[in-house]
Amino acid sequence: MLGLGCNITLVLLMVLLVMTSAVHAGELNPAGTYRVFRHGETMRCYWHEAEALTPHNAAARVLEHARELDLSHEQMSRIISLVEDYDRENRDRERELAVVRDEIYKLLSEENIDSAKAVERADRMTGLEFHLWQEFIDHLQQVKEILSNAQKRILRRLWEIRCRLH
Repeated sequence: MLGLGCNITLVLLMVLLVMTSAVHAGELNPAGTYRVFRHGETMRCYWHEAEALTPHNAAARVLEHARELDLSHEQMSRIISLVEDYDRENRDRERELAVVRDEIYKLLSEENIDSAKAVERADRMTGLEFHLWQEFIDHLQQVKEILSNAQKRILRRLWEIRCRLH
């Protein structure tokens, strides 16, 4: 009998297979959008907003709004430094994560799934994701420390505008 942790891993693998199959079939992005559910409401958001649900280079996203935020030269310099730091520190891990996800997809797509191998790759994937989440949280905090309270409010509004009820 499999333990609880193994059962959770298998459930995650099945969810990943369903999601990956839909993406490969083009079912989730007919018009450059995807749907999310929040508090029982269906929302339409742009693909790049899905990044908010995964670790990413938040400083790079803030730079996209430099004009709206009226960033000073000093703020721009510090944020650019954070962009470069995040990329340097996480590039290899993100590449490895993409490879592991592809391996899991292939393992789950086979007629006879090698459960031991799939679980091993899933464990590696969750380890990579955990580390990336830790890095992202620290990174986002550093980005927010550079912004004024007024700039944080503007940024929040800009991000909220991208997700609208339909």
